[in-house]
Amino acid sequence: MSDSDRIAGHRFTLAVDDVEYPLDVSQITARQVGEIELGFLLEVGPLISALSNRELGLRQVAALCYLSERQAGRQASPDRFLDGITLASTATVTYVDDVAPSDARDADPEA
Repeated sequence: MSDSDRIAGHRFTLAVDDVEYPLDVSQITARQVGEIELGFLLEVGPLISALSNRELGLRQVAALCYLSERQAGRQASPDRFLDGITLASTATVTYVDDVAPSDARDADPEA
């Protein structure tokens, strides 16, 4: 089972320029999938895979921040994140519920 296969039940915090955006991947709704596809021109499956591999581009970071705001029940505009996240922005992913499978392998040399 790959990291991306195991990610669906996990919660994350994406910190962008010192602002934290919590995200529960299992709570992404069909509406939000459509909003990501239309507003960011991204498919959610590859977006979640990029999240699990911590290989996020600017649009992916913007989309995840947007999802976090929507999960919090706040109105959000794709433009806010597409225009506000720049090449100078810093983004880090923290697993909230569990240790990332790749981190567990790194910590246990026998794994």
